[in-house]
Amino acid sequence: ILSQYNVGAQTRRTANVEWHPEDVLEIHEADAAERGIRTGDWVALSSRVGETHMRALISDRVPQGVLYTTFHHPESGANVVTTEYSDWATNCPEYKVTAVQVRPSNAGAPVEMEHVEGTELDDLVRMVNQIAANHSHLAEVDAARAVANHVRLFWTASMQSDLLSAVESGEAQLSPVAQRAMESLQPA
Repeated sequence: ILSQYNVGAQTRRTANVEWHPEDVLEIHEADAAERGIRTGDWVALSSRVGETHMRALISDRVPQGVLYTTFHHPESGANVVTTEYSDWATNCPEYKVTAVQVRPSNAGAPVEMEHVEGTELDDLVRMVNQIAANHSHLAEVDAARAVANHVRLFWTASMQSDLLSAVESGEAQLSPVAQRAMESLQPA
C-alpha cells in the first residue's frame, strides 16, 4: 500500500494509519461466496507454517483462486503464514507468495486493530504478544520457539534488549507464550 511503504510500517508512528487502518484479506467474489464470506467478516488464513486472522474484503483486484493482503500492521500477522526464507547475500525476505487456506472465523482479531498511541515499549509488547497469538494453533513449546525465532530473525538487537529488560523488571506484561519465548532469548 503506497501510503505505508517505508513510512512507519510496523511501528506506525506516522499518521498514515488514517489511510490504511488495518491489513485486510482481499478475496475474489466467487471464492468468498463458496466459503460464505462477506466483506468485513473475520477469516482464518492458514499455511503450512502458521495461521492468522483478519477481516475479509471482497475485491475484483484479485483473480479467482488468489488472495492478497499487505503486512504493514503487526496485528494482522500476515508474515506468520509466509516462510522465513531470505536471500543469502542481502537477507531480504523472499517474495511473499505461499499456498494458503481461508475459512470463516469467529475468533476475530487476537489484539485490537486500532492504532494506540504509546511508547515504543508498548509497541514491542503489543507486537510480541500478537506474534504469540498468531502461533496459538501450535503447542505452547513450539509456539514459544516460533516466536523466539521470529524475534531473533526480524527484530533489531535494541528492540530485543529493550523488551528483555522490561520483562526482567516486570514493566512488560506478556502472554505466557511470549514470556517463554523471551526467556529463551536471554543470554546465559
